Amino acid sequence: AWGCVIPVDVVKTRIQGQLGRGERRFWPTFWGIYRSEGILRLYSGSVPLLTRAFLVNAVTFFAYEQSLRLIRGSQQQQGDTQRIMRRRDTDQS
Repeated sequence: AWGCVIPVDVVKTRIQGQLGRGERRFWPTFWGIYRSEGILRLYSGSVPLLTRAFLVNAVTFFAYEQSLRLIRGSQQQQGDTQRIMRRRDTDQS
């Protein structure tokens, strides 16, 4: 999915950097980069982008897993507390 977005981001950045010079539309800028600099230029900056995406997704996944553990642990503690209370109630009867 990132492979489709990187060229769009490169073209967007190029358009933003033109500051009123030349054509400020997507397709003319895209084809201009492709013709004059080659297809690889459309993927410039992909290594830092993909590295950042990997790290962000890894941290998000870790936080999600830890949150589930915390929630499941508190639910289990609540269940244990309820069982203890029921035992105490039946023992007192």
